[in-house]
Amino acid sequence: MAITFSNVAFAKEDTACKLKYWSAKSIIKESAIKRPKLGIVVADPAFKSCLRRVTDHTKLNQQISGHTYSQLQAWNADQTMILLMTNQIIDAKTFKLLHTIMGDTDGVRWSTTDPMQIFYTGGSVSGKFKGERCKQSDARLMSYRLTRKGNRVKGNHEIAFCFPEYKDLAKDPSYEDISSNGRYVALVGERKKDSRYELFAVDIIDKIKYKTLLLPVHKKWGPLYPDWAAVTPSGRYVLAQWGNGKDRFYGLEAYDLKTMRYAGKVSTSSGHGDIAIDKKGREYFIQTNASNAYLLGDRHYLIKARIPNGIFLNKTGADESRTLKSGATIPLLVLDWFHSIHISCRNHKYPGFCVVTTTGGYKNGRQALEREIFLLDLGSRANKPRVKRLVHHRSNSLTIEKSCGIEPYWADPHATISPDGRKVMFRSSWGKRCYIESYIVTWR
Repeated sequence: MAITFSNVAFAKEDTACKLKYWSAKSIIKESAIKRPKLGIVVADPAFKSCLRRVTDHTKLNQQISGHTYSQLQAWNADQTMILLMTNQIIDAKTFKLLHTIMGDTDGVRWSTTDPMQIFYTGGSVSGKFKGERCKQSDARLMSYRLTRKGNRVKGNHEIAFCFPEYKDLAKDPSYEDISSNGRYVALVGERKKDSRYELFAVDIIDKIKYKTLLLPVHKKWGPLYPDWAAVTPSGRYVLAQWGNGKDRFYGLEAYDLKTMRYAGKVSTSSGHGDIAIDKKGREYFIQTNASNAYLLGDRHYLIKARIPNGIFLNKTGADESRTLKSGATIPLLVLDWFHSIHISCRNHKYPGFCVVTTTGGYKNGRQALEREIFLLDLGSRANKPRVKRLVHHRSNSLTIEKSCGIEPYWADPHATISPDGRKVMFRSSWGKRCYIESYIVTWR
């Protein structure tokens, strides 16, 4: 059942942190606030949300102690543990380090249903799959099974799926999560025989590999693979993000999960976004059009594009009039062109809204929603957006780059929302510091 912002239950310490709908056009001053002590609840002075610092870079011995990415779920299925980009797992209440995953791991993901299971690609663990030996030269999807007694956590690597036909699986932090039922995952395999790539989905519970889609070869660049691939929360479609354009293998495309038949073009853009569910269970891609505005090019919009058909095309490209009139794509919010965006819609248990992070915007003075984290209701319209503004993230990528020798990308907050839609986790340098730590904001 979908929820609204007003009927979520919260812990006692969060009851004073009330949010309200704010104008998306008002410029809210960033008030001075000391870096919070580890685990202590403080109120954001501007928006009255509850804020905690949940990692300490010295205790974790990491200059960057944060979660991986906005599109990826940081919390496990029952929200008792949090996975960091360093493969460290912390307790979701005490924020103490519980465990570190060791070994060769790529694309580490929580199971969406089993709180004690993690999946990843890579590794060289020996073993059998369906009675056959999985060789070290074979690509594999791995399972990492956790056991926990109090604060003692152990893990065991197991082969979840072996692919002797592939030498590698392309899966990194930009590839998205497992379907909401914990069953399906999208993969891209590099074939041993000719180094071409295939896109496909697997059922990790019943150990079924579905039909593959052989991906094209570029005359200059050779075999192609998408920027990312994902299964939609419902498990009906596989999405693949290509470079911007209207032709096949451009833009964001949808394919039937089991047959890999082309189902439609969601967007002609390659702008950042995330897969969301609205209150009626419909799936959309929530996206910024700023990087290549082939649709709605007059402004910087956050849009929702229907899956699998989010755009109508004509001979010259996007048919904007037909697309907008049909509701295939709907502009939700207008933002400043200088704002960089990250979006998270990982609240699949309680859908209907997403969390948005803005960064940048230094060149033209302070603008509305600048360097903020806020909730965006998916029922919004550009002329009537519904936003709940959570916090100024106070992360300074300019300092990180010029003074600290850290890639500024890692200072981006990449806010991500919990499965139940109650918590948002983000990274921050908290001003001009040469380290990145994680914070969790809650509200009621």
